[in-house]
Amino acid sequence: MLQQYDYCSVARCDRSYKFGTEFFGTVGYDQCPYSNVYDYDHKCNKNVFILFFLVTMSLSKKRAVLSYMDIIDLIKHCKFEKIPFYENIKEIVKLTPLRGIVEQCTLVIIDRPRDMVEQEFLLRMTVDQINTIALNCDISNPKQKYLYQFQIRICQIGLGCSEVTDEFPDKLFIQVGTKTWSYTVSDKQFKKKKFGHPIDCTEEIQLCPYVTNSIKINWVPNGKHYAIEMNIVKKISADTLIEKLLSKEGRSSEDTKNEIINKLTDVDPDLATTSNHFSLLCPLTKTRMNLPAKSINCDHIKCFDASTFIKLNELNLTWLCPICHVSCLYDEIKVENYFLEIVKSSRLEDDDNEIVIHNDGSWEKVLNTINTLVTEVKHIDFMDLDSDDEESIEPKKESKAEYSKFSEFIDLVDEDEEPPKKN
Repeated sequence: MLQQYDYCSVARCDRSYKFGTEFFGTVGYDQCPYSNVYDYDHKCNKNVFILFFLVTMSLSKKRAVLSYMDIIDLIKHCKFEKIPFYENIKEIVKLTPLRGIVEQCTLVIIDRPRDMVEQEFLLRMTVDQINTIALNCDISNPKQKYLYQFQIRICQIGLGCSEVTDEFPDKLFIQVGTKTWSYTVSDKQFKKKKFGHPIDCTEEIQLCPYVTNSIKINWVPNGKHYAIEMNIVKKISADTLIEKLLSKEGRSSEDTKNEIINKLTDVDPDLATTSNHFSLLCPLTKTRMNLPAKSINCDHIKCFDASTFIKLNELNLTWLCPICHVSCLYDEIKVENYFLEIVKSSRLEDDDNEIVIHNDGSWEKVLNTINTLVTEVKHIDFMDLDSDDEESIEPKKESKAEYSKFSEFIDLVDEDEEPPKKN
């Protein structure tokens, strides 16, 4: 019986028609448990067989055994997903599989796992690469000293991966020069199944063409396959992305109105909604939005503040809609011009955070209940409780100066009593 299946070896069917131990380990094609399901014929399209085999094997509970050469074949078709905050300028180390050796582990830490492996990369920066980083250095800004960065990215490699994201092993240590970065996946991050982000090593890299930089990667194997890539990237600030978003064409007000009309109108006229309360508060900051936007893939009307959303993703790359929690990438965000006109309208006061949208697409602001109550309290008539008459007595009108003076000082001394003598 076939015990282990080599998925990637099927791809070699494109180069050969042999179905011996090359593709099924120690078991030939005639003994393959799937041969009775699909009888391969040389006259058939071999690509159809490859597709069928991959789909069938993906449904199997058997674990794929990938060799080092198989991973290299997979990496040729993989690339990192684009991050809006970085622009790739120069490639230093192309996407390369991580192959660590336990005996070569030189990491010195307390309670180092016995099965920890290590892989070292030795590289020298060229003059062109050094000038790209050094000549664009801003010493006056310590937080963003280097506009161009030396960046390391690590990902997991598997079947069917054409675009990969940053993903670290459970325990990862990166040594660049004398500095060591430690990344340990917590229980909360383990439940999310993915943990990783680009690593900026610019300050630890020796910017000299005659000095060899040593970059050591240490990790604990967990049965998965990982790869590493090193690039020189240009850092793009959140403010630049916000300006770029504003320069793009947003969603027209008419499209938004039509969507509102469709959502508020029902087939049954008795159940039709004539209006809907809409909050102008951003779900992220609970303050009024300045740049209302949402993803083109979101079906809801509610928006979020795009500037806040982009700045938060600069700190933590999640790119999830704060309303429906689905993927909301930067290139998918569009400014909602309908609500942008509302938040900038002169009809709204600074403390107006809610409006009413009618089924024809028009809107009006909701009266602030706090201001209304204060106004009503100011117009309450005063009554003399000692008098027998029930007629109201008009309050005495005082100037603002007298009122402020009265509110600041209260005489707690009775008129009949003499004030205490000062010692």
